[in-house]
Amino acid sequence: MMMGAGWAGPWLVMMVIPLLMVLAVLGFIAWSLGRGRSPRVGPDRPARPGDSREDPLAILQERYASGAIGREEFERRLEVLLGTEPGGVADSL
Repeated sequence: MMMGAGWAGPWLVMMVIPLLMVLAVLGFIAWSLGRGRSPRVGPDRPARPGDSREDPLAILQERYASGAIGREEFERRLEVLLGTEPGGVADSL
């Protein structure tokens, strides 16, 4: 038998496993930091279609424009959003 001329399996494994562990930890840290930087709705970042934080008025206008709701329903919901319906928030001020 030749000593030292064979497959260096144990040494290779002992070098690769710690390297993989370090890469996994660095990847997790990068992933964690990236989650905090998700796009937010604001003055410099408009809402994207399908975003749950989209402006309710814009959603209402889109539904009316697409024909999903009629004019009466649009006007009723618009009054609710703006607080101008009789007995609404604006009347109690």
